Amino acid sequence: MSVSSQPDWLPVFYPPERDDLDFSEGERLITLAETVYKTPEGGLITLDDWQKWVVMRVLAKVGGPDGPFRYRQSVVSMGRQ
Repeated sequence: MSVSSQPDWLPVFYPPERDDLDFSEGERLITLAETVYKTPEGGLITLDDWQKWVVMRVLAKVGGPDGPFRYRQSVVSMGRQ
């Protein structure tokens, strides 16, 4: 799954996609997390595709990189396995 494409699943409450979204902030955070953050054992972390998808959508900006964030607040909740 590409992080820019819509997944087979969608959250229960999720607004429709927009054409004018910029995902550069999410891409920067994903790159930072996967190159700097480490596990307790010392290895680098690897985000799953669904985690990347959530980060990209939460940090999306409207109208380009200088636009406002799409969401002022976000709540991500999931059940335990």
